Order: sequence, then C-alpha cells, then structure tokens
Amino acid sequence: MPLKKTHFEKKKINNQNCCGFTLVEFLIYSTIVTFVVGGLVLTGINVLQGRARVKTVEEVNHNGKIAMEKIASHVRKAEDINHPEAGNEADYLSLAMFEEEDSPTVFNVEEGALMIKRGVKDAKPITAEAVKIESLKFTNVSYPDGGTVRVETTMEHDDITGRVEYGFKRSFYTTENLRGGQKEIECTGFTYDPIGSWYLEHSGTEVRDYHTHDNSSATVTKDIYCDNEGWNPGACVFWTHNATAPSGEICVSPNDDVYINALWDKEDQGEYEYGQYGDELSTLNVVGGTHSDETGDLIVGEYDTNVEGEDWLDENYDSATYTFSAMDACTAKGKDWKLPNIRELDSIRDQSKASDPYSELPGIQSAGYVSSTEESSFQGWAMWFEFGDVDLNAKNSSRRVRCVRR
Repeated sequence: MPLKKTHFEKKKINNQNCCGFTLVEFLIYSTIVTFVVGGLVLTGINVLQGRARVKTVEEVNHNGKIAMEKIASHVRKAEDINHPEAGNEADYLSLAMFEEEDSPTVFNVEEGALMIKRGVKDAKPITAEAVKIESLKFTNVSYPDGGTVRVETTMEHDDITGRVEYGFKRSFYTTENLRGGQKEIECTGFTYDPIGSWYLEHSGTEVRDYHTHDNSSATVTKDIYCDNEGWNPGACVFWTHNATAPSGEICVSPNDDVYINALWDKEDQGEYEYGQYGDELSTLNVVGGTHSDETGDLIVGEYDTNVEGEDWLDENYDSATYTFSAMDACTAKGKDWKLPNIRELDSIRDQSKASDPYSELPGIQSAGYVSSTEESSFQGWAMWFEFGDVDLNAKNSSRRVRCVRR
C-alpha cells in the first residue's frame, strides 16, 4: 500500500510545478527576444545609413549647384573668353574681365577641387573637401564669335570608407552667354558676389528705423536675402520690402535697396571679450567715431537707452599695441569687416516677433551680443536679443559676436 503524501510534500511538489520555465519555454522566449533585439538593431542601422545617404546626396548636389552658379555668374560678367578658343573644348576656363584686377579669371581643378583664381590673387576652392571633381570640361560653343560657354562636370562624394551610403556621383551642366560687352555698373563702395544664388530668408521683418534717431520704436519693413542656402558660411542683406530680388554680384554700398548699406555675416563668430578692461578708447586714441545726433538724443533698444556721445572702437586700431578680441574676430574675415556698433546691432532688432530671439537674421541666438560701443573704461554696450534690449556689459566678459561689413 503506497504511503500517503504529507501536506508539506504536496506543497513542495506544487511549488516546483508552478514556478520557472521549462526548457522548451526558455528556448521559445529566447528566440523571440533575439528576433526583436535583432530587428531593432537592424532598424537603427538602416536609419543611420539612410541619414548618411541623404547627407551625402545633399552635399554633392549643393556643391554642384554652387559650382555651376559661380561659373555662370563670372561668364555673364566677362568681357571675352581667353580659353578655350571658339569651337574648342578644354579642362580649364580663362575669362577676360572688365576689372583689371580680376583679369584673367580662371576656373580649373586642383587635387579634386574646383578652383577659381582672379588676376594675381591666390586661387581659392569653390567646392568642399568632401566632394571631388571626377571630370570638368569647358566648351566654347559659339563658334566663331566665342560668346557662349558650355560647362560639364561630374562630382562624387569623397568616400574613403567604401560603404555604399557614402558613395554618390552626379553630373552637372550649364550653358551661359557673355553680356555682350556691357560693363558692370560702377560701385564706389564695395560689391559682394554670393556663394551660389540669393534666396529669401524672411519677408517682412519689422526692424528699428536706423534714421529715426530719437525714437527706438520707429520701424521699417525689410526682406532678408542670404546666400549659400541651408549652409554656412554666407552673408545676408536687409533688402527693400517687395523689391526685385538681388541677383548675382551686387553693389552693397551705395545701394538704395540695401538697408544701411550693410552686409551681415550669416553666422556668429563665437564668444569674445570686448577687451582692454580698464582703458577708455579716447585715452588709447583708438576711437572710430562717436554716436551723435543734432537733437541731443540717440535712442536704442526696447526701453529707450540714450547712447548720445558714446564712442565706438576703430576697426583699424593698432593691434600690435592693444587687444580687442571681439573686433579682431571680425576684422580677421577680411576687408571692411568689423564689430558692429550698438546702433548697427539695433538696426537688425525685429519689433514684430512674438518670441525671442528678437531678430530674423539667421543664427541669431537668445543671448547678449558685443558691440564696438563703449560706455566707460570698464563697460561696453551689448544687445540682448533675448529681450530685444541693450544693456551694459563688462569689457572682460565674453558675449556672442556677429560681424558686419560696411
């Protein structure tokens, strides 16, 4: 007769049956988890590869567009075609320009980059390092007159990985005519030749009226046009609202359509100190000018700050003797670039925006921006686009820098 199991033994058996996984269950669950995790990993890899592919295609297309527009712009402005001769083709293009200092202007390929050389100036690359020119051909198709150039080029992404998502190649074509010997209109100030073409960044920005000195609430409506769409570097102009859009190289100064005849950098240079903490500009003899108005009031900012009589730094100061870091960051960009004074910064302040930063200029942040205008030996004026107002800033305190060319 079998022995009867005790209550304790029954409970132990039941506990063994109710807890844990059998081997079959474990294998099934492990397989499911493996498939799920594997699927997520593959999805993540595909997403990353897709993004890399899109960026690769965009980079090649962007560089191709810029290259074609740059060459076409210079052909339109050329007086004659030096090379190739009418009816012939070549791997470089030489143009005779109206401006002696830019003649000849030559386009060719060096180490995979499309280069431009103007007169005796150093050659500069047009295309980015990530893109290589596989082939380039210029054909003078207007035989026998030599007034039309056809351009053909094939570009590819410089893929050093061998991965398929980084491999992309495309051909670009354009045909352009000379302007029939018409010389560009004389520009007594300076011109700007855009990277690629101009595009409308913003229509109808309500900015401070620079010419109404005693009323910081007075506004004018402008459109913002920039070049190198979707990319940096580049530049922008505040343009007459609803006027015909700028095209190709423009005269910035003088130009009735360009607000305060100013060319603005498209991006910040970083953060820098004003410099020379404890020194007044006048004692150092580095005053570039003084804010003045015959009415006695020169009002800037959202809350009506009077900067009448304040000095601003001369961009051509003796940098071997003194250090003004914010100004140096701008003058390093080239001729006529400088750190804007407080009135110039106030001129890009948008008074119709519903939220900060209170400017429609690309890349402006909700932060303080150094101006070249000083208040004392220890402080300068800065524009806070977070509030749309000006305030004092210690000369040894770093703020953001946006450069202007005037």
